[in-house]
Amino acid sequence: MTQPQEPFLLKSKLVFTGNGRRRPEARRIEICGSFGYKLQCEQHGGPKYETRDFFQSAKSECFDYEAEEVAEKLHQFCKRIVLKKVNEYLGEGTWV
Repeated sequence: MTQPQEPFLLKSKLVFTGNGRRRPEARRIEICGSFGYKLQCEQHGGPKYETRDFFQSAKSECFDYEAEEVAEKLHQFCKRIVLKKVNEYLGEGTWV
């Protein structure tokens, strides 16, 4: 009697590398990164108890072995966009 396999385990083919070893075949996956920022308006001369929320997300496809690197790059990209928008908002000086 065979044991049932866990549904979340992925079966992968083995491919040969140049040095005669085998490794799992690379897969394409989708990675998502995001960044959010909550601005306290009162700290910048705005109304008391009000906040402004800024959020950015992005996704990309990559090979499974690149996932950590791509996820970090997506996070940094989103962070840069959000902080740019926050600085633009503060530069306007409007509290609408």
